[in-house]
Amino acid sequence: MRIYCKLAALLAAVFLALSFPAWGEEEPFWISENAVITGMGRSWRQGYEPLVSANTLSLILPLASNRAQGSIQAEFRLKDDSLSLLKSSAVRAVKVNKGENGLWVARFSLDLLPDRQNGDYACLIRLRGEDGAGKALLQDIPLTLRIRDGRPSKEELALKMDRVQAELKVGEDGQISARIKNPCRAAKLENLQWSFSEPSGHILPQFESLLRLGDLEPGEEREIVFPVTVLGTAAVTPHVVAFTFSFTALDQPVTQTEAYTLHITQEMRLEHGGLRMADSAVAGDSVTMTLPLMNLGKADLMNVICSLSLPGITDRQAVLVGSIGPGETKQGQLSVLVPKEARGEYEGVLSVEAADNDGNRTSLSLPVHLTAEAPAAVSSAAESQKKAEEKPPLLLYGLGGGCGVMLLLFVLQGALLRRKIRRLEEEKM
Repeated sequence: MRIYCKLAALLAAVFLALSFPAWGEEEPFWISENAVITGMGRSWRQGYEPLVSANTLSLILPLASNRAQGSIQAEFRLKDDSLSLLKSSAVRAVKVNKGENGLWVARFSLDLLPDRQNGDYACLIRLRGEDGAGKALLQDIPLTLRIRDGRPSKEELALKMDRVQAELKVGEDGQISARIKNPCRAAKLENLQWSFSEPSGHILPQFESLLRLGDLEPGEEREIVFPVTVLGTAAVTPHVVAFTFSFTALDQPVTQTEAYTLHITQEMRLEHGGLRMADSAVAGDSVTMTLPLMNLGKADLMNVICSLSLPGITDRQAVLVGSIGPGETKQGQLSVLVPKEARGEYEGVLSVEAADNDGNRTSLSLPVHLTAEAPAAVSSAAESQKKAEEKPPLLLYGLGGGCGVMLLLFVLQGALLRRKIRRLEEEKM
């Protein structure tokens, strides 16, 4: 009979995997790992396996508690009741009294559907009881039933990977992160391993090229991080990388490869020197400001633009500086006209924006202060002189013309007198 039971268990390939709750007084119940109860053959620590015979699954749970008093109730539940595993008539709850050995032994005899499929079925044992003060105790113990004597599973044995992100900069350590999920309803992914490869060799694993991730229960998802190093000679272009997963599902080895495009960037280090500009300006005059711009990074800075926003003086005035190569300095210079009606203090911002060849952007900003002053008052003497200078020279022309007329009259008068004198002399003769 013992040989028959062993053969039946081997042919059915059914065993139970347990995720034990944390030990401690805060947990009202736990499974006694070392206990061997009649019908078990071995303890849970030694790898106890339930027995399947004639479409019936026999499960024995030796339970311990430091707080429970009296009898307890144990209920078997499938996490997904829509899975075809148990008959609807299967007895799934039992009432258990404490035995002489200080344990509560819960025995389940579950009727299985004859057309069940092979799989790893997530379930839980819900335990209810009371302590000495009558306070209710509740504990869920998760289990996974592994069925291997049924029909072949129709599920696609593959994991799902998404949310792939990378922080990769030339010459720096970085990381690749992603979310993996087991989309199977009744297939556990065991001994999961993740390897990474990049054909150009510009992205290398920091430590091992193989990341061991353990097991992934049905429906379970997990965030994973793969540390890498980017070489200083890496090209700042998109890189196609391959993620290869290997695992075992329903006793079958599976290998799965996913390809993704990741971007390597270079750190942009846009720095500035001292801003050169006057603190004050007369209304109606122009103000020029000059800002030295330096590229201290390894990437070219493209389309560098300086823009000034000084409310009350100008809403936005910009100038294109152009491209700044690594280690190069260029001057950002712009001029702004102070309105004639401007008076007092004005605060604004001088902003600089740039981008690299991949479209990544960087920026910096500086506060700007300007005092607009009224034009200086002109003195009365200077104003009279200015008015005199501004008068047209009509009077001067008039005086010159009058002097000319008088000179002409004097010349004519002289000629007439000389003529009269000559006539008088002729008459005397």
